[in-house]
Amino acid sequence: MIENTNTKVSYTVTDPESRIFNFPFRFFEPGDLQVWIAHGDEYRSLDYGSSDFAVEYKDNYDSGGNILIAPGILAAGDTLVILRCLPPVQQTNLPQYGKLDSVALEKQLDKFAMICQQLKEMLDRAAVLPPTEINRDALAVFRGLVSDAEDQVRLAGNQAQLAGDRADDARSAQSAAETARDDARSAKSGAEAARDAARSAQSAAEAARADAGTYAAAAETAGAEAGREAGRYIAAQAGAQAGREAAYEAIDEAVSEVARAAGTSAGTSAANTAIAGHNTAADAHSGILAPLASPALTGTPTAPTPGTEDNSQRIATTAFVEARVVAHENDATAHGDLLKKYVPAGAVLPFAGAGNVPAGFLLCNGAAVSRSTYAALFDAIGTTYGEGDGSTTFQLPDFRGRFLRGFLSGTTAAIGTAQAESLPNITGGYLASENKNSFSATSALYSSGTITKSRCGDQDYDGPKVYFKASRCNSIYAGSHVTPVNYAVQWIIKY
Repeated sequence: MIENTNTKVSYTVTDPESRIFNFPFRFFEPGDLQVWIAHGDEYRSLDYGSSDFAVEYKDNYDSGGNILIAPGILAAGDTLVILRCLPPVQQTNLPQYGKLDSVALEKQLDKFAMICQQLKEMLDRAAVLPPTEINRDALAVFRGLVSDAEDQVRLAGNQAQLAGDRADDARSAQSAAETARDDARSAKSGAEAARDAARSAQSAAEAARADAGTYAAAAETAGAEAGREAGRYIAAQAGAQAGREAAYEAIDEAVSEVARAAGTSAGTSAANTAIAGHNTAADAHSGILAPLASPALTGTPTAPTPGTEDNSQRIATTAFVEARVVAHENDATAHGDLLKKYVPAGAVLPFAGAGNVPAGFLLCNGAAVSRSTYAALFDAIGTTYGEGDGSTTFQLPDFRGRFLRGFLSGTTAAIGTAQAESLPNITGGYLASENKNSFSATSALYSSGTITKSRCGDQDYDGPKVYFKASRCNSIYAGSHVTPVNYAVQWIIKY
């Protein structure tokens, strides 16, 4: 039964990385679907037979499914349309006599309804004229076409006449052309000789230009080096002279200041002695300047702030550290790279939440997923838990309602295989004495009370009442079913 009249669904692409698009209408096989992409005024259809897209179905094709677009096909602003387009054929062979297969008949009637829906969708996109104007408009169009055809015939006749006249002129021009061709051949020989001479001259000019360039570069290098050496020498001489003059002035000023303070020649002598001692001291400025090795700074020293991408040995200021922290927090991929590094694809974790699973994980529910979309997970587990459709999908492990056990080579089944429930064996014994008057029970068997039985004739003996109770061997059997103490969580797998 077909209740949904939708035959297509469209999306506007905002994120070119989006690859999964849902469609809600029923179909019979992936070949019944067409995918179109419009970019501006251009449009094209994708090929299902190639790797352009794949199809995931729901509920045996009855509830639609998903279109998985291959990477690199979509662009921002594209319009994507998913269209159902069944072939107009009837492939069901119904019997002429006997009972009809109601399922096959229902399927064929649904297919006819779908074909009618897609024809209506095509007609909705066509230009429709009112019934009362179809003949008149068609006749007017036909008459116009006939008139245009007559004009074309007349034009063709005129052009044929003109072509004949031009053919006569062409024959006359042919003789002149042959004469001109002979003259051109003669001129060609002269031009080839001139071209060879020009090529020889060009080769000589290029060689001379190369030599001139080499000499010019050498001269420029020599001149530049000479200029740099002269500049360094002049600067060094000027700096040394200025330093000497400044030193002499400082010494003279210090001597004069000490002499003025003392007022005698003894003061001058003392000043000279103090200056000499200052010049020979190893730590003359220890009270003023910090040592170069491990300086102890005071106050609030500052330093230039490096760029956020600087990875050198420069001093990291507080502004640099804050900028790096902010850049890391705003990097959407930084934590994803850490997650990929420390939690590999295929890792299974318990998730205590009841809602959506965290980003980067899938539920271990046995679903079939795309091999290309989850390529890293497919490389990790392959088809261990199911082949999917055998080409484009594979199945996730289904751990719902299951405990997981560690793999031990040689003692457990292969990875990905389930193990049925089992219990330890329960044993017990029922022992009697030689004369059958004494009984004893072991392990899970026990006795409580006695009964009287007749052995033969008039001789009676007493015997025990024997019961079976597994919990006497192991307290695990006291519950209503076999299970350890547990809490329910969701198993999720990293992709």
